Amino acid sequence: MFVGTPSNADLDHAIYMQAARSEYEIDLCQVTLHAKLRRIGWCYEEIKAAVLNPATLTDCVYLSDWRDIDLVPALIAEAFRFLVAMMVRFSSASLRQYSLNEESH
Repeated sequence: MFVGTPSNADLDHAIYMQAARSEYEIDLCQVTLHAKLRRIGWCYEEIKAAVLNPATLTDCVYLSDWRDIDLVPALIAEAFRFLVAMMVRFSSASLRQYSLNEESH
């Protein structure tokens, strides 16, 4: 996701990360993924997370060209709404599963 007008560097980075993710999801070569991510400064813990969940490679927000600081609270609020919605969704699913288990006993 881009906030504001993406810079050429952000576009290049997004393309690089998408290519790295696609390649890894096809060949599952951790050595190649590790080399690509180390090349751009990722630490071991970040790489390990990417190996376990390749979606982390492209799950980001580019904050280029912020012309108005007023965008910051809106972005934080949107992220918070998303997290709350996911928590409600997963807790509701857990409650339904628990309820079904109780009814079957």
